[in-house]
Amino acid sequence: MQRVFIIFLAFLFFGAPSKSFAQELIIEKPSEIDREIHENSIYLHQDKHLYVINTIERFMGFISVISPAPVINYKSERNTQYAKILKCNKKKEIATFYVWCDFEFTGKGYFVSIFDKEKVIKNTLERLGKKSGTKKLIKEMSVENGGLGYIEIEGNIDKDIETVNKVKVNFSGRGVDSPVKIILFEGHFVEGVYINNINETLTTATVKSLSFRRKKDADKPKMEIKLESIGESNTLLGKTSAFIANNFILEPITITERGNLLMLDFGDALLKNRRYFSFAHN
Repeated sequence: MQRVFIIFLAFLFFGAPSKSFAQELIIEKPSEIDREIHENSIYLHQDKHLYVINTIERFMGFISVISPAPVINYKSERNTQYAKILKCNKKKEIATFYVWCDFEFTGKGYFVSIFDKEKVIKNTLERLGKKSGTKKLIKEMSVENGGLGYIEIEGNIDKDIETVNKVKVNFSGRGVDSPVKIILFEGHFVEGVYINNINETLTTATVKSLSFRRKKDADKPKMEIKLESIGESNTLLGKTSAFIANNFILEPITITERGNLLMLDFGDALLKNRRYFSFAHN
């Protein structure tokens, strides 16, 4: 009652609250919205009358879980980035289903995930064995400022049981450029040995999407990365370079079993319109 009275007074003196004011009300005491929600959970419930948002580190929490290499996360000072699931639409056929969920990044600042380079190299050596070659390896991924995206969920239906087989996170929606960047470094391998290059060659690219699929064999699960452009800006050259990289150079990245299953569970949570989901505690 006390909180309702305070909000009523705010309406009298200041008029309808702005979005930022509503955000502060929700973030200040999230337990008052849903007492069951865990501190590391993402709030999924879509309600046009309730503007519930998630911190950027919660929404991007899957990066640390899917990575076989340790990840260090940090965000800029005075960061105001948040993420919100806007709405979900579902199309159901006799034996398949398709779900489309829009999401939004708001605010200013950046959130960065840095991958342990030594572990990334070690994992690549184990995968290559005695083979030689040059590979594009992940160094860091970041989200800068705001943007619009959507999550695609595909699966099959068998005896009324719905099973998620694919989750694709698209960071570029409604014609808005993706705010997600990735930095890759070149790893040179000769017959099972990593050749350290003092002058490290780095490639900065804009990420269009990340895809996760249910495994059909004993191989380790992989994440497919699609680039929107290569370089600091979305130029024609950058988009052309991204097309070439997507089709001929960039290989799917091996991820953890747990991380892959969590991403499929995330899709299942959106499919079933659950209130919240946690990458840290599922």
